Amino acid sequence: MQARPDEVILLPLFVSDKRLPGMHDAIAGLIAGGNRRFMIPTYGWIEFFSRYDGVELFGGPFLYAVNTLAYAEIVSKGVSYFTVSPDMYNERVVTISYRGHLLPRAFRKEFMATRLRLPDTCYRGEKATIRVAHYAEYDVVFEADK
Repeated sequence: MQARPDEVILLPLFVSDKRLPGMHDAIAGLIAGGNRRFMIPTYGWIEFFSRYDGVELFGGPFLYAVNTLAYAEIVSKGVSYFTVSPDMYNERVVTISYRGHLLPRAFRKEFMATRLRLPDTCYRGEKATIRVAHYAEYDVVFEADK
């Protein structure tokens, strides 16, 4: 993969124990190739990245900081920025508390991730269309454009 130092690479939400060593090798290759910005969807990725200097971590769609104590702990581990969940109302976002650490809303409203395999079905409601995104080892239920 070509180095793209300005882009943020979104890591998978779940990687099985069997595939984890290969994923670690792939990420190490990306870092060695000049990629420095990674969005980690869960807290579990922080320990892996602690061995690399100069890597910038972004909190992804399932990395929650629900209070200032959780926020301070995650930031102390090297996460520099957080995305705002697309289901959060604008009036509930208080950016002054986080001194510029919030990023624009996530790219789509994700409702649930599961290791269960879901059917490739589109559910249409009055106000929303719900779809399933299939990844190698998990599925994500999300709100799609109508």
